[in-house]
Amino acid sequence: MHEITFRRALLARLLRATGAGSLGASLAGAVGAACGSNVTMDTASAGSGGAASTVTSSASAGGGGAGGQTNLGGGSPGDAGLCGPVQTCFPEADGSACPTPESLVGMTAYLAGCPGAPGTCPRIEKVLSGPFTDAGTECCYFVEGTSIPCYVGRTFFLDEGVVKAELRPGRSWCRDPACPRPDPSALPAATRRALGEAWARDGLFEHASVASFSRFSMQLLALGAPADLVRDTHAACVDEVRHAELCLALASAYLGRDVEPSGLPMPAAVEVGADLAAIAAESALEGCVGETVAAVQAQASLLRATDPAVREVLAVTVEDETRHAELAWRFLAWALDVGGHPVRERVMRAFAGFHPAPPTPEDLGGVDLALYEAHGRMVAAEARAIADRALADVVRPCLCGLLDRRRGAPGAADARPTA
Repeated sequence: MHEITFRRALLARLLRATGAGSLGASLAGAVGAACGSNVTMDTASAGSGGAASTVTSSASAGGGGAGGQTNLGGGSPGDAGLCGPVQTCFPEADGSACPTPESLVGMTAYLAGCPGAPGTCPRIEKVLSGPFTDAGTECCYFVEGTSIPCYVGRTFFLDEGVVKAELRPGRSWCRDPACPRPDPSALPAATRRALGEAWARDGLFEHASVASFSRFSMQLLALGAPADLVRDTHAACVDEVRHAELCLALASAYLGRDVEPSGLPMPAAVEVGADLAAIAAESALEGCVGETVAAVQAQASLLRATDPAVREVLAVTVEDETRHAELAWRFLAWALDVGGHPVRERVMRAFAGFHPAPPTPEDLGGVDLALYEAHGRMVAAEARAIADRALADVVRPCLCGLLDRRRGAPGAADARPTA
């Protein structure tokens, strides 16, 4: 399926899943009409600028690839030293009261003077004062922050940062003879090495996604979510096991040795929580943005790939990530219906402040880029360009349709804060 056709079909599928399917035709020609000026997703920035919050999430540090853990350009976490105090502002949502200082702690936001390393975003650690208004249209605060990884996708992220296993020798993942095994014998050494490292990196983040979906299922139970969301989240968890197996099978073939993940470095306790607004905002970025973009990028890689084993992996990834994106949007629709105005406000702030990180310079010296693409990989700049199109053509119109559809839904006016 062509990229444009795929994006249109994906949008239609997601709109149907959220109950906004009847809006698909009008949104295709007038993106954002239902959102008004409250949702302005940045799909062209270099990850800075603007006063709106810059809510982001974590995922792979790799260039384009298998889909579920393909990022929008990013790098290694920087020094997590405290920065500030600095002023940060958020647009008011629907004319309602400003967010409480407590609700901002832990949120990532654009903080002037706290740029961090490439691929990182500042996270608010402490609100020193506020809110106070600026020109009557924004809620401003003085805060302190630290830098965290600034990627997109559903990986396993704790207060300590991104949690993932290390690569080690072994073949306990994908022992099945049916696991895809490309024939890399004709590839130049540098290209083989780059492919092996890229697929191994994806495999480790797919492995961590198993933990992320497991935690999400616990959150759903704590929230009293309906059975279909819980069931499909567990199915997605099993999908991620398979994705890790497939990626590591490819990595083993390109590296010329069997590799597997080490134990996941788990803390003594993992917080689950039952704050519907916070979980909805997190899912909006990790799921609705991250997995929607992942599906589009995987389809783009599938169109470019020629190796049969790689195409088999990408075909599975496209279908699975499409279902995962659908699950995220369905959860968001349920959360908006149940949580009403506070959830809507938090979700709109998350989407409105989203900035993809800029593509990270890659060391692909000596790599045959045509062969690299034929084996399912793309350079970070191309992955970012595809992500931008996914954000503009799928994510934002789907959000607009969902918000418009949910304005009159039961609970949509509940718990509206008073000024």
